[in-house]
Amino acid sequence: MTKTPAVTTLVADFEKAIWSGFRQAMPTVAIRSCNFHMGQAVWNKARSLGLQV
Repeated sequence: MTKTPAVTTLVADFEKAIWSGFRQAMPTVAIRSCNFHMGQAVWNKARSLGLQV
């Protein structure tokens, strides 16, 4: 058994620094966005524009 974790996928929010940092440190890891945080961003933008449901 290896002592280093075998990371294959990272789920992160939409922070550009997190994505670029992981791309530099672990270039083979697949980075996926977090749907929860995406939904939050869309909801907050809609509210800031005065839109209502």
